[in-house]
Amino acid sequence: MRDHKLEMVFGTSRAIPLSYTQRKNVDDIFLESLDRQQHIVIYGSSKQGKTSLRKKHLEDSKYISFSCRSDLDIIGINRLILKNAGFQIIVSEKKSSSGKINVKATAGVNLFAKAEGGISYEKESQNETEKKSLELELEDTNDVIKALKSVKFNKIILIEDFHYLKKQTQIDFASALKIYHENSAVMFIIVGVWLEENRLIGLNGDLAGRITSINSDLWSAEDLTRVIENGSRLLNIKFENNLIDKIIQQSFDNVFFVQELCYKICREFRIVKTVAIDAPSDKGLGSFEEGGYEYVEEIDFEDSRFLIKDNFNIETIIKEIIGQQSAR
Repeated sequence: MRDHKLEMVFGTSRAIPLSYTQRKNVDDIFLESLDRQQHIVIYGSSKQGKTSLRKKHLEDSKYISFSCRSDLDIIGINRLILKNAGFQIIVSEKKSSSGKINVKATAGVNLFAKAEGGISYEKESQNETEKKSLELELEDTNDVIKALKSVKFNKIILIEDFHYLKKQTQIDFASALKIYHENSAVMFIIVGVWLEENRLIGLNGDLAGRITSINSDLWSAEDLTRVIENGSRLLNIKFENNLIDKIIQQSFDNVFFVQELCYKICREFRIVKTVAIDAPSDKGLGSFEEGGYEYVEEIDFEDSRFLIKDNFNIETIIKEIIGQQSAR
């Protein structure tokens, strides 16, 4: 059996936990929406799996991303979109007919790519590139779309922490999202911490039917049980059924609490990696050694995994988790 470190299986980290569990009403909807190229909104409480969901199903090469700040307006968002798409933004000396300041967006274009707009390039060197510049207004979504089309942009745009934006900026972007949907193939994934199912539709009713909202808070008892079981098998351990029930009841359908409880229970039993059980006897007792301590306990007869019994005070561990989160 391959060894797995405890922190990679249970708990919270920057990586996807190895105990990750797919959910029909979350993962399946996300994958279906990707296939249909619909805009996706992933919302819910903090630490309920929003980041893990998109990391699980979306390769890094398939998207560009940025995180929102409270001082961003729609111009700032458009600037970040173009910057992450590979453009350099330079303020132009010219102004538009409406009096708004223009910018020049410049991107490197491979000389051997098919030229647009009747422009052709002469082949000189395999590595040579030509700079393509566009005059545009950053307030105008149509100009941003034109710039993205000019470089054949075909990645998803991921916007994190959408909830940090001011209300007016959220409204402005909701209006822009409709234009993206109608005038381009650009797809957005928007991630935020809120509980309303249709926040963006509430900001712009025209988005109805154009976006899919996914609630990351939807964790059933069956889902959480599978999280525990998936992680347990990787560590060659088994939580007693009564203990599993208690973990789920005390977590209030919150996967973060389930992950942290499992992590701390394992630490309580000095389990820091996949357990290798030594010579169980006919009484079902086995042992393993970790950190200089030998631990002896029952094993499960059915599959010979180390058995963690419900014989300690889980409430103490819960208070510890709550205290740590309150301090943050």
